[in-house]
Amino acid sequence: LGEREELSHHPPALPFFIALSHKLFSRNIIYLVNASQDLGLMFRNAVVQFYACSVQFLFSLLLILSVYFLGSIFFSHRIGLVSALFLSFTPIELLTANKIWADDATAFFATLAVIFYLYSLKRDKALFALCSGISCGVAILAKMSAVYIVIAVLLFHLFEYRNYPASYRNVRDFLFNKKILYFLAGVFIISAWWFNLYY
Repeated sequence: LGEREELSHHPPALPFFIALSHKLFSRNIIYLVNASQDLGLMFRNAVVQFYACSVQFLFSLLLILSVYFLGSIFFSHRIGLVSALFLSFTPIELLTANKIWADDATAFFATLAVIFYLYSLKRDKALFALCSGISCGVAILAKMSAVYIVIAVLLFHLFEYRNYPASYRNVRDFLFNKKILYFLAGVFIISAWWFNLYY
């Protein structure tokens, strides 16, 4: 293979979390992926694969909690609770929570990015926007589809200025808005190296 050729271009966040879990829980056990349909073998391997299964279970719980906080912070505790309960029993969530897929990790960090960005608007603090960008960057490193969060934030930013009259000051404020710049900086700091490496 050439210097820049790789066998796989999967984003690195989920493998990183799995490797970290392996180091914490299964340091002396080799990496193992189960492809068998035999239930007995699957159960025995699940014990060995605890380091990988625990990552999926953790991100599934964190996603449900983040949805609860998103609903309760910006709407009401009842809406947050109902949203979390609905998510807990949706077929797609039950499926992804039992697979070594990046979907739950991506959804969690994407939801966390939304929470932080809305908090930055609510509290008028750019630091929350930076945290939002960092969370979005990690989501992108989990699955490339999370880049749509960046597009959504930019569109929301554009929507905020829809009724402002066209003037030099408003255009300057739109282009150099502190929160949006902090958000983009967070995304860039976390994920730019990945795009530079493979794209």
